[in-house]
Amino acid sequence: CAEEANSARIYYATGEKAQTDEIEERDLSGDYSFYRYGATVKAHALKGLYCRVGYENYDKDFDTARNSLDNKTDIYNGYLSFPIHKRDEAKLKLNADYRLRAKRYENSPSLEYDNNNISGGFDIEIDKNYSLELTGGVKDYQYINASASNMLKTFLKIAPCIKNERVTVSGYYKRDWVNQSQDRKDYSEDSVSATTSLKFDTDLIYKLSGHAGYGRNDTRDSDEDREDTLRFEYRLWDITSQHKLKESLDTQFAYGQKYREYLTSINSYDNWFIKNKTELNIFKKESFKVDLLLGGEHKETKFYVNETLSYNKNSISGGFNMLERENWSLKPDFQFTKYTYPPQSTSNQNSYKLNLDFKKYLGSTDTAIEVGSWYAWKDYRYKADVEQWSLNAAYEIKF
Repeated sequence: CAEEANSARIYYATGEKAQTDEIEERDLSGDYSFYRYGATVKAHALKGLYCRVGYENYDKDFDTARNSLDNKTDIYNGYLSFPIHKRDEAKLKLNADYRLRAKRYENSPSLEYDNNNISGGFDIEIDKNYSLELTGGVKDYQYINASASNMLKTFLKIAPCIKNERVTVSGYYKRDWVNQSQDRKDYSEDSVSATTSLKFDTDLIYKLSGHAGYGRNDTRDSDEDREDTLRFEYRLWDITSQHKLKESLDTQFAYGQKYREYLTSINSYDNWFIKNKTELNIFKKESFKVDLLLGGEHKETKFYVNETLSYNKNSISGGFNMLERENWSLKPDFQFTKYTYPPQSTSNQNSYKLNLDFKKYLGSTDTAIEVGSWYAWKDYRYKADVEQWSLNAAYEIKF
């Protein structure tokens, strides 16, 4: 992080979406309107000292059937990194990270909590080819009106990395010790992850990368935007190949599998997917260029107990990336997705999504404004159609 430029970013987003966006369990009903805004500042306060501070407010207003989930979240975060030792190519840095997430529900006070995340550790860079991260910390959940749900999670994480001009291998091992309140049983759990990439001299396949992971987690700690609290065990892996078929044509293929077993829910599942992303330069003159963007995905998800949730997903997308270097960029794209469930399921749908992103530099690349919007129309076979949308804007300045 110490190489990042000093910058400040302010953003705002609003719209209407669904809990089912971006997650596998598409039975999580409940559309909601939302707005979120925040700011982040990154700076080198002193020689070698890097810091980041930020704040975000995220407000959700669910439909009438799920208004018990209406909530607001305030997130405060801060990060510090500073060098302790440097000799030739060897470096040692100390890091400290803090994050407070305060979640408040309008109609469900028993769900409200404060989540404090405190961690620190060392980044050890032996030389340009070998590095190691050692991190430890705590995640504390304190419920405002339901102390029986309080939880303290302590963790230790070790993340090595080995790389050269052709090969990069990285990953981590993490252990969590979980202390629960009152008579609930304490437990520990492990997670591991490995990522590797290999570069080739031929354009036919110039890079091959893969990722695999195993562990246990809590939906509150995951990156998924959802409102439940469920423990689960997961296994996943994927492999991606990148190809430059000619100077103006770059494409990649990915195949992967994912398995998740819930410890407190019947909705355990596994799936597999294959997808493609292609970029073709169709016009280039001086500082202006236009790229054609194409993509597609096929995914099959199987729920073992609740079979009515099983589905196949097929999607295609197309768009353009128009760029005037150091001046502006415009990216319109369209995506069609078809979800096929068991016969007579009310979840069968065709989804159409139009997206538009615009970025304009003001005077130089040090200052920019970004504006984006998407509109989605979900055409259900056996129930009323749904329209959703989002609008976002951001202002960023480097100093």
